Amino acid sequence: MPEIEIKKFDVMSVAKVLAVIMAIIGFITGLLTAAAGAAAGGMLSMIPGAGAMIGRMTLASIILLPIMGAIYGFVGGAIWAFLYNIVADWIGGINFKH
Repeated sequence: MPEIEIKKFDVMSVAKVLAVIMAIIGFITGLLTAAAGAAAGGMLSMIPGAGAMIGRMTLASIILLPIMGAIYGFVGGAIWAFLYNIVADWIGGINFKH
């Protein structure tokens, strides 16, 4: 079977794909965090102000975690692809067999 060697990645395409993947993971994490926060908010409702604070934090997690995931995914993907391209020039790329 022939081997396919990936010698270079387009830095922007890797960055965009990882940004979307990390945004999805951030959204799922945000939902889980919000669910845990809602449960904690119910338990802490007897403490003045704690329920409102937990409520704001859970809403922020649904909004901020996907945004931060997208930013980190984009930057991390760009750095990874850039470094891969340099290393692949030195030692060769990743070989795939089908």
